Amino acid sequence: MPTAQAFPSLHPLAPAAGPLWQHYHALPKVPLLVQVRLTAPARHAPPLDELLAVAVQRAYPQVWPPQPSRTSTSVTPLPLALLDTITFPVLGETEAACLPLWATTPLILEDTNQLDALCLGHQDELRILLRHITFIGRTRVRAWSIRRVLLGVPYALEVIQAERRLPIPRGADWGGFTPPYRHAPWHRPLTSG
Repeated sequence: MPTAQAFPSLHPLAPAAGPLWQHYHALPKVPLLVQVRLTAPARHAPPLDELLAVAVQRAYPQVWPPQPSRTSTSVTPLPLALLDTITFPVLGETEAACLPLWATTPLILEDTNQLDALCLGHQDELRILLRHITFIGRTRVRAWSIRRVLLGVPYALEVIQAERRLPIPRGADWGGFTPPYRHAPWHRPLTSG
């Protein structure tokens, strides 16, 4: 298991999300294979951490009340290990953003109706959260499977870093690297990973 790290401060974080982030950060994390079986072929799947961010917001409506007019974007804590935090100034913000780079690969098509991801996370929390994700796009989820894999943490982290898009100081491609991926002010240059 990874060694305990100093508690990282994420910004912007919804004020009521602080205790949840402390709880998630303290949980032990192990290499996990997350699989989703769908009722129809998948065309595109959002990253696993994006789905988990939606699940956390659905599981904790007292922190993220459903408001269509909500305009502020904040970091959603996840029960995943951090690969890193990325700090940079955001135009129009007084405080620099300190955003998480979560330890997960993208969901990869393994079969016509199955997507897989490798992550470093807390199995029970992922199982609870993913119950909130019943559709991916317009395709119904048939079942989620979250199981421990017999990989050492250093090797699992190598695989994850090789498979996910990582922010770099310079680059031609710009995009999101943390949920919400579509939030343009948080876009950074990316490796093609």
